[in-house]
Amino acid sequence: MHIDPTDLSACASVSLQLYEGDKKKWLEHKNPEVDIVAIPLERSHFKDYHFYAFTPSDDMQSMSGSYGVHVGDDALVVGFPLGSFFDRVYNRPIVRNALIASEYPQWFEGKPVFVIDANLQKGLSGSPLVSKPHSRFEAESGYADTFVPLSFLLGVLSAGRQDLGLNFVYYASLIPEIVRT
Repeated sequence: MHIDPTDLSACASVSLQLYEGDKKKWLEHKNPEVDIVAIPLERSHFKDYHFYAFTPSDDMQSMSGSYGVHVGDDALVVGFPLGSFFDRVYNRPIVRNALIASEYPQWFEGKPVFVIDANLQKGLSGSPLVSKPHSRFEAESGYADTFVPLSFLLGVLSAGRQDLGLNFVYYASLIPEIVRT
């Protein structure tokens, strides 16, 4: 975790306990086919660290369809390929390009996922998929412009068909459903 916003090489390690005794600390979706979890964090444990976290309003589906995501749109996977490849000096992840490869927000094969086309490696499961930053968005009445380019959380990467370069992404809208259970 970054401890100084002006010096990204100043970092500290943070360990998360996944069990309390025999009890798991993570939260799961009520649908057992949803392969993502949420780990409750105490804000007080992170007051000395500097990071950016998406909020529920940052996911594209929470925008009530007012901005469009289409097949062929660019997106970004932010993570740590193979779990060990990243910028060790500044503790920064690697960003990989992806392309939306199935209809959004239509479920793919009856599951709450969509498909991306991307050259990804093992170790990226659980990484966020975000829209490529834009300052112009499709809106119900035409286009909406922003002064600062915005990115939205689209979902959480899961396994896929790496032999085809196709990966499944669970919709970000599932995260609040997990937290509310």
